[in-house]
Amino acid sequence: MAVLFYAVIFCASCAGIEKSNSTKTAAIILSEGHEASSFMHGFDASMVYEIEENGGVYRDKNGNASDIFGLLKKYGVNWIRLRLWHSPDMTDADLAGHNDLVRTVETARRIKESGLNFLLDIHFSDSWADPANQKYPAAWDSVSSVEELQDSVSAYTEQVLAALKETLPDMIQLGNEINPGFLVTKSNAVSIEDSAEISCSSYKNDETAENFRKVFSSAAQTARNLCPDAKIMVHLASSKGESLVWWFKKFKELDFDVIGISYYPFENHGTQKELEQNIAELKAVFNKEVVVAETSWAWTTGWNDEKSNVFYKEQEKSGAEKLTSLSETGITVAATEDGQKAVLKSIIKSCKAAGGSGVFYWGGDWITCDNVLSTWENQAL
Repeated sequence: MAVLFYAVIFCASCAGIEKSNSTKTAAIILSEGHEASSFMHGFDASMVYEIEENGGVYRDKNGNASDIFGLLKKYGVNWIRLRLWHSPDMTDADLAGHNDLVRTVETARRIKESGLNFLLDIHFSDSWADPANQKYPAAWDSVSSVEELQDSVSAYTEQVLAALKETLPDMIQLGNEINPGFLVTKSNAVSIEDSAEISCSSYKNDETAENFRKVFSSAAQTARNLCPDAKIMVHLASSKGESLVWWFKKFKELDFDVIGISYYPFENHGTQKELEQNIAELKAVFNKEVVVAETSWAWTTGWNDEKSNVFYKEQEKSGAEKLTSLSETGITVAATEDGQKAVLKSIIKSCKAAGGSGVFYWGGDWITCDNVLSTWENQAL
């Protein structure tokens, strides 16, 4: 069983890139052997289009230019996740990915042609959606009622799935890290507390919680109608290791199939053992699939471009303190290539032990190249 477990671990040497005037490279070489598995060995590939558009090249362990999706599949990945923004500012160099519908459709085609499963992550925003940012698309700022917002969400979901009719997703994530709900503020809001007139907040009061139920349900019903074979995910970020059961009890009538959790051990997401407890409890109480929808770890605390990163020695130390299940085995938790591999294997092991259905690595494709700076290249897989 141990041999089989390590054989099916997903990973790829996809962090290598060659510039016309540089030989910078970073790659992790892991076992190619794997067997088919129902467990979701997932990889968020939302940066691939922009990286390749700007001359970035993904290479195999021998330095040969390779199609990233074929390479990922070779190393055991079976699910690819793509984020989708409504109308991103394509001139904003700091808005990494520019993940509009055109780019998503083209990347989805490549995913399907590679024989991989496709998870579509609809942010319902023009930019990053997370617990601190749940902004309307600017095009919806003028809505004047929750019914109008329901219509906007439904029409947009229909537009997205119509564009993807040849490459329909196998799973649809409605909102991204929606702990406070989604569509909480207008597009120009400074903070999450600057609520819109019609706010889909899940916690402020009964009225805004009901708004969230209505708007989410409009998106879910449209997704069910147009993509009946796809599973629907609700995705939250872990917080201090606290149970997320209260959130799902509050919204237990929502129509969805999968609970997704972000777990970054170097963030304020609790310990590895608390992650296991959270997965096990959510699965037991709600009888739904539970996945780690985002995770990562650095292979170095250095960086390869002029943009600072989010993972340094401080994050290495705080993350090591939380990865208790790994440190108990005697393995030194460090920001090294072997450390990254060990952390990822251990999180997958924890997810499986708790009855979880999959783990998705986030930012594994976000290498640096000409015109694309990265806060994440030291966490590329």
